[in-house]
Amino acid sequence: MAYTKVCTLDELAVGTARFVQLDEPLCLVRIDEQTVHAVHDTCSHQEYPLHEGWVENGDIE
Repeated sequence: MAYTKVCTLDELAVGTARFVQLDEPLCLVRIDEQTVHAVHDTCSHQEYPLHEGWVENGDIE
């Protein structure tokens, strides 16, 4: 897997999500000071864009 820089940690606040389009739509989620997850941006249950939700206790709602 290739590394692609899309933002710095300072540009993604803890407890927030951000949309990024690379080869596919992604949702970046910053869980804590050092942890960022990148997941597909579409909710598998409701076909809703995850980046439009909110982060609560490390989960995207």
